[in-house]
Amino acid sequence: MFASEGIAVAHAPLTWSADDLRGLAVPTLLVVGDTDFLRVEHVAEMLNLIPDARLAVLTATTHVSLCGVRRCSCRR
Repeated sequence: MFASEGIAVAHAPLTWSADDLRGLAVPTLLVVGDTDFLRVEHVAEMLNLIPDARLAVLTATTHVSLCGVRRCSCRR
């Protein structure tokens, strides 16, 4: 049951608007795997909307395997 719920959430449209992202006033680190179901290009669009956000793209990493990552380097 958990897997099917997770898949449904992953394919559901995001409810955040561009204005919502522009309005974030907290330190934000976007983390994505280079083989994630989220495309790096889409996360980069989010990066450009969120003030002072940072992006970490992890190589050879999927969305599920992000839980096992111990360290990464960040870039803007």
